Amino acid sequence: CPPGAAPLLYTHAHPLNMSGGGVYTLGPSGDRRYSDHQDSFGGTPDFDHMEVPQPGHSTKDKRKPDDPPTIFDMLLQRQKDVVRPLESYSLFVGPKGGGKSSLLALLQPAGAVRETPKPTVALEYVFARRSKNTSTLKDVAHIWELGGGMKGDGVAELVGVPITTARLPTAVLAIVLDLSKPQNVVPACLHWLKMLRVHIKARLDDLRTSGSSDAASELEAKAREAFQVVWKKKHKKENHPDTRNVDPCAVPLVIVASKWDAIKDEGNPLARDRLGLKALCQVLRFLAHQNGATLVFTSSKDKQLNKQFRSLLSFTLFHKTDKAMRTEKSPDKAIYIPRGGDTFDELLAAGPVAL
Repeated sequence: CPPGAAPLLYTHAHPLNMSGGGVYTLGPSGDRRYSDHQDSFGGTPDFDHMEVPQPGHSTKDKRKPDDPPTIFDMLLQRQKDVVRPLESYSLFVGPKGGGKSSLLALLQPAGAVRETPKPTVALEYVFARRSKNTSTLKDVAHIWELGGGMKGDGVAELVGVPITTARLPTAVLAIVLDLSKPQNVVPACLHWLKMLRVHIKARLDDLRTSGSSDAASELEAKAREAFQVVWKKKHKKENHPDTRNVDPCAVPLVIVASKWDAIKDEGNPLARDRLGLKALCQVLRFLAHQNGATLVFTSSKDKQLNKQFRSLLSFTLFHKTDKAMRTEKSPDKAIYIPRGGDTFDELLAAGPVAL
C-alpha cells in the first residue's frame, strides 16, 4: 500500500482450516491489523451480534434533520419520480357494419393510405402510441374491436378478454351506433349499455371480494369527479345539479353515433322527419347523461368531423381532459356533448319540436 494511501481490505481464509482465516488490513510495513471483532489468531467473530454496515447506510442514523440529502437519498427520490408510460385498454362494440373499423382507422397518421375495412371477426386488435413532452417514452393505447356479427353468450366472454379486473383503472369503453339504420339505434344502445355495465359491475365485485374494496370505491369516486369537470369549468358551481340522479360508469364511456352523413340520404327515414330526428337525439342524450358518457355524432366521410373525432379519441384513449370543452346540442348539427355537459332540465325543457 503506497504511503498515505488508504489500506486495502482483504478477505482471507485458509483452504484447510476455515477458523484460521480472518478479515484484516495491511499496514505500511506489511503487518496484519485485525478488526475489533476478530483476534490475531483468526478467531471467528460472533455474527449473531455483529452489525454489518451496508454501502450508503449506517447501523445508527447519525444524520440530523437539517443535513443535506446524500447521493443515495437523491437516487431513491429520483427513482420514485420516474414518469412511467401510460398503458390504456379500450374496447369498441356495436352492431355489424356500424363503422367501428372506419373510425379506428382515423388513428393512422395523416396522409396514410386507408383501405376499405373488412368485416371484423370476433376480436381484432390495434394499438396507438403517443409521445410524452418530457420523456422519450410513449404512452400506448391497446384497442380491441368486437365484431358486430357476434351473438350469444360468447359475446359477454369476449368482452372480458380486454377488460379485466386489473385493467379497470385505465380502461375505456365505446359503443358505436349506426345512424344509417335509425330504427336500430336505441335498441342497440340499450343492449350494449346493459352488457358493458353488467361486466364492469362484476369486475368491481371481484375487487371487493378479493379484499380490494378501496380500489373499487376509488374507481367509482373518480368517475363521479370526472362527471363534474365540465360543469365546474363552465358554470363555476360546486356540484352538477344531476349528481344524485346519474349513475356514471366506473370506466370512461363514449357513445358514438356514426354515419351522420347518412341522415340526409333520401332513403333514410329521418331525412325529412325532423321530429323523429330530435326524438332520437333526445333519447341518446338521456342515455349518455344517465350513464355519465360522452355523446358524439360523427362521420368518416366528413373531414371536419374526422378531425374532431380523432381529437376525442386522443384525449379519451390516453385519459386526458379536453380543455376546449366544446358542446353541440342542436339536432340539426353533429352532436358533441362531453360527460357531464348535459342536464336533465335541458332535456325536459326542449319539449316538442317547433315545426
